[in-house]
Amino acid sequence: MTPEQLGEFMLREKTCRIATISKQGIHLTATGFVWDGNSVWIPSSVKTQRLRDIEGDPHVTVLVDSVLGPAAGFAEFVGEATVVGEVPRVGRPHPVLDAIEGMLVDKYNIPVTIIHQGDTAVMGGHAWIRVEPSKIVSSGGRPSSE
Repeated sequence: MTPEQLGEFMLREKTCRIATISKQGIHLTATGFVWDGNSVWIPSSVKTQRLRDIEGDPHVTVLVDSVLGPAAGFAEFVGEATVVGEVPRVGRPHPVLDAIEGMLVDKYNIPVTIIHQGDTAVMGGHAWIRVEPSKIVSSGGRPSSE
């Protein structure tokens, strides 16, 4: 995919899978995400195995795929994950996360009050994971209009 096609694909798809590593092995989970053109951003409950795994080993793989119709395709991101912002996120102003949360609201049509309300997280107990890919492999994913 071209960068433009990748951006369109990542906006269109709603679910990713993130694989983390621990002493017990590989942990794979499905979750929502946003793509800012450089990194995959994943909101995560603070009590998840994925956050514990990332603390021990930041190496992850994220897969976004679509298997139906002419827009079928995939994008795989291999890289390192970091937690950005306060944990849990309570909505304090943050130069990067404010924009990422706006992207999440737009992508999933979430009312803004779900993200934060003053200093209290209505979404509750989440953290932001940023995956900065060192390798991206993608194929297909063209919109049905092509």
